[in-house]
Amino acid sequence: MKIRRRSSPYLRTAGELADIVVQLKEIKNRPIAPQPDVAGAEQRLRELIAAMLPNGVDAGTGHIFDELIDSFAEEWTAAGFRHHSAVLADLDILSAQVEAHLAGHTELASADRLRVHNTNVALKSAMLRLADDDLPTTNPVRGQPNPGA
Repeated sequence: MKIRRRSSPYLRTAGELADIVVQLKEIKNRPIAPQPDVAGAEQRLRELIAAMLPNGVDAGTGHIFDELIDSFAEEWTAAGFRHHSAVLADLDILSAQVEAHLAGHTELASADRLRVHNTNVALKSAMLRLADDDLPTTNPVRGQPNPGA
């Protein structure tokens, strides 16, 4: 007699699990954010400095390009945060898929444990019935006396 095993709606096929592994490898090998163009920023800064009038100042501070340099750094930092958020979102999706797959196995394992327990109880009951002794005086499931004994 072949026992038909119920499948869980959470279980993935081997191909789907392989796709998840491929996606994880792609995320792992993804370059960390677009690399900042430091050389391009330096070149632009040098061009702006060369185009300035002699002794040019901004609001009397002498640090005319501080805000430009800060904007470059903030742009690069924002790109890093965007990349970080995108990677976390991708990993959250994959993590949810793997956790759902694990939940399916947990569900099937629980059903299997219950089936084994029920089989053990039935085996004990059958062994007691096949013995030469009288029927058991205790319920093998609950350990309480049989009401008819």
